Amino acid sequence: MLYFTKSYKFTNFFIIFSSSFIIFKLIHRCWYCLIVLPFEFKFNFSLIKDIVIAIIYTCIWIAYMLKSVRVSNTFVNGRRVMVPIVPLLVNCIKEIK
Repeated sequence: MLYFTKSYKFTNFFIIFSSSFIIFKLIHRCWYCLIVLPFEFKFNFSLIKDIVIAIIYTCIWIAYMLKSVRVSNTFVNGRRVMVPIVPLLVNCIKEIK
């Protein structure tokens, strides 16, 4: 819902969600290593590969969300805008003269 309403909270939500995805993967793999791997004879490298891919994916998207001008210009709804008062006063004084 935050994505479709273009809320400014979306970037923070996305970062938290992506980070929790990595934590979930790590917990899942640890659980797998404790339950299943003691009964197997060889170590499967796909366990490490999945976690590394998830970390790379998350780092790329978090960096994009934090640094992108397009993202900061898109997700603006609901954000309070601070209007500088000095230019407004200068314009009012010019109109009075």
